[in-house]
Formats: sequence, C-alpha cells, structure tokens
Amino acid sequence: MRNRRKKSNWLGGLFFLFLFGVICLWVYVWQNKDNWNKEKQDFRFSTMSDDGWHLFSVSEARRMINVIEVDDQTKLWVPGGYSWYDCDKVVKLLKEEKREDLLDEVLFYNFAFISEKNVKLKDWRSWKSFYFWVKNFGIFRAVHFLSIKDDLLFKLENVDVDNFNSELMSKWLSRDLADNSLLEGEVEVKVFNNSGERGLANFVAKRLSWAGYLVNEVGSGKEKFESKLAYGGNKEKLANFKAWLNLKKFFGNCQTVYMEDLGEKQFSLELGKDWAKLIKYSSYEVE
Repeated sequence: MRNRRKKSNWLGGLFFLFLFGVICLWVYVWQNKDNWNKEKQDFRFSTMSDDGWHLFSVSEARRMINVIEVDDQTKLWVPGGYSWYDCDKVVKLLKEEKREDLLDEVLFYNFAFISEKNVKLKDWRSWKSFYFWVKNFGIFRAVHFLSIKDDLLFKLENVDVDNFNSELMSKWLSRDLADNSLLEGEVEVKVFNNSGERGLANFVAKRLSWAGYLVNEVGSGKEKFESKLAYGGNKEKLANFKAWLNLKKFFGNCQTVYMEDLGEKQFSLELGKDWAKLIKYSSYEVE
C-alpha cells in the first residue's frame, strides 16, 4: 500500500513537472511569436574578421545566400567628418573614437547595406555553425536557418580597390543584396537636395536604389536648413512597415510630416543643410 502511494506521488510530481514545462514553453513561444513571422523575410548581417568584412543576405524567397566580401585595403567612407579609411582600420577607428554606433551608417553609405547585426569573428567561415546562429540571432532563427540552408544557393562576390563604386559593384548590390520585400512592394521615394551641396540627392538616391527602393524622382530646390521625411497613408501602419523603419533609421533626424498626395508606399525625402552637416557630406568626394 505504501509503495503504491509513493508511486502515485512520484507520477503526480512528474505530471506537474511536465505541465510546468509545457506552460514555460508556451510562455516563451508567445513572447517570441513575432519571430515566426520574420523568418521568411530577407535577413542581413555582417561579419568583421581578419579575413575582411562579409555582408550576408539570406533570402528564402530568392532561395539564395548572397555574400559580398570586402577586401581589407578597400577604402570606405566614414560619415561624421572622418573621411576615408582602409576597411581593416574602420572598426579600430570607431572603437578608439567611441563611435561604434556609426558602423551601421558606414555599411549603408558605402553599400546601402541595412544590417540587423554586426558580428566580430576570428574566422568568417564560422557563420555556418549552429552555435553562431543561436548566440547571435536566437534559437528560432537558428532552427529555421538549419532547416532551409541546404535548399539555398550560395554566391560570393568580392569588392576590392579596383571595383569599389563601379558599375559592377552597383549591379551586385541592387541584384544580390536589395531587400526582396522592397523590390516586390515597389516602395517609391522622391529625393530632393535642399542643402546647397552638389551631388547630395544623387548620392542618397543611389543608396536607396541599391537597397531596393524605387527612386522615381531626384531633384533640388531652394536651400533650407531643416530636412523633412514625408509619408502618406495611415501612420499607424508605418510602425511595422520595414521600408519606413529603414528610412527612419538613417534619416531619423529629419522632421516627419504627412503629405496628402503620397500613397501608403510613397515617401518624399528633402535633405537640408542640417542633414548634410550631420553626416559631414563635404568630406565625401562627390561622385
């Protein structure tokens, strides 16, 4: 009789332990439910190692893993008044200047690359490991990537001192790294240069085009100090609209305004003296 009670208590404890585990798993899944919807979107990250920089675009829609390898000696423009530096010196520079927050801008203004995370590695090839994905992007994305990686084609292109800013590099960026959701969504952007600095509108328009935006108008207007980022449609929907969030990330200092003549997927960017001064555009050799 006593043995039966012990067995019953043991089974009861095991059941409650199992139930507790199920509840914990459910809570974890609920808290991370948004990640399930993100997995099939294009995913970008960069790695910085002794082998140089590598820009990754994992696109399940295109069934591709595209990688741009940036040679160490390739000179990159660092905004904020730092001018041009060899690729292998940029990370050290930003660390010494305590401006590591500029790394995303370096990637955007040189390659129109919008990275979800920048990872420092000893060997860039370790990006393939399950540990790398769990550590940097979480278990959901790691499991998802593991389940699809064998179905994705891998392609590597090299950017060096000879082809940086060339038509060939432009082709790689707009073809291989552009965001598929932007391309399919045909998100339109108008870019106007009101800063008085020559070439600024074309400079920004080219980056937005590389990123996947449809730049349908580029021009200049009367010089103004204040920059503006205009949107149309329902503002509440913009909170989860990737195209808008990307614009806010790099042009967040611009005054946000509503324009009735713009649609939900249409934006207008007026670049004034304040924005040109912020990134120190004058330190960039006008293309």
